[in-house]
Amino acid sequence: MLIEDAKRYIAYLEQIGDGKKYSKQQDVATELGISIYAFKSRLKQARSLLALHEAGHKVPGQHFDHNDPDPNDKFTVPYVPSEDMELPDLLEHLVKRYKKRDIAKKQSNWVEVKVEFNEPYMLVLVGDPHVDDNYFNAPKWMRDIAIIQQHKPYIRSIMIGDHQNNWVGRLSRIYAEQETTVSHSWKLVEHMLSKEGFDPIVCIAGNHDMWIDRGSDPIKWMQKARNQVHADWSVNFKMIMPNGRDIKISASHSFPGHSQWNPLHSNLKASMMGSQADIYCSGHKHNWAIMTMPITAQNRVVHLIRARGYKQYDEYAQKLGYEPDMTELGESIAIVIDPNGNEHNYIHTFPDIEQGAEFLDFLRGR
Repeated sequence: MLIEDAKRYIAYLEQIGDGKKYSKQQDVATELGISIYAFKSRLKQARSLLALHEAGHKVPGQHFDHNDPDPNDKFTVPYVPSEDMELPDLLEHLVKRYKKRDIAKKQSNWVEVKVEFNEPYMLVLVGDPHVDDNYFNAPKWMRDIAIIQQHKPYIRSIMIGDHQNNWVGRLSRIYAEQETTVSHSWKLVEHMLSKEGFDPIVCIAGNHDMWIDRGSDPIKWMQKARNQVHADWSVNFKMIMPNGRDIKISASHSFPGHSQWNPLHSNLKASMMGSQADIYCSGHKHNWAIMTMPITAQNRVVHLIRARGYKQYDEYAQKLGYEPDMTELGESIAIVIDPNGNEHNYIHTFPDIEQGAEFLDFLRGR
């Protein structure tokens, strides 16, 4: 703030009171288009600058003249303003930024996805694709996309994350062994997230996705253009149907917790200690499991799901002694929903989405 600005704010202060131009400070702030807190902050700064000036201090923006107390100083250096925001502007900016982010965070919790019909439909929990991995199961991936396309508009998807490998740091050396190029990888991702691919309504970033520079992540732009619900790592949303029934789904790349005995330990923990939902779905660990169980104290049934993904074989896991999964199931999980079904039995899950689609056809043709 320059001394001229300080005088202007003090002049505003002198015009406040009974019978004057402004009845209170809020009226001045409103005219200036700033908050009352910003006005008071600037007023305080103006008083400090004027006090320094009256005390004989040199104030930024003021030039020396012939009355300068230092007669030996023959050079006049102009005041160069700072590029940074002044403190009042900075505080006002921080307040606006927080309010905007606070609104966004609150509205992103339990996002409401409206379904325009009361007929049976299916959601596909798409396991970690890793489309550029050498052991990417392309045949199953293509088959599952074809099933979705054949049943539109009654099938949509939930992408649970890790679309690519995106090796970084010391792991970048693995690119030397990776046969799929980065360019080809992005083509596959773009197709996968399109209406001609898995056609997702929800798209979550897993750890491999979050290794990308978040300021230049192409997936963010794809999601924004297609109006997908998106988040880093986890999101809560609910499917709302015309008959008044809604389905709460808590989707996370992986929930906190681990057990070597129970692949759904973290999902179970979330169902008992986290937000109340009907479905708790995850991926990340490259194994699959499905469990349906009651939470009797709350009179509700929960569905715990982990999708395996399309990285069919994992050399790193094999080196650690894990047995490979030869079941050829669970790459993606089918979730068939009958909006008019029994209160506790209207959600059905299948480890093969072809079976899920067949059950959907049965329900719709019944």
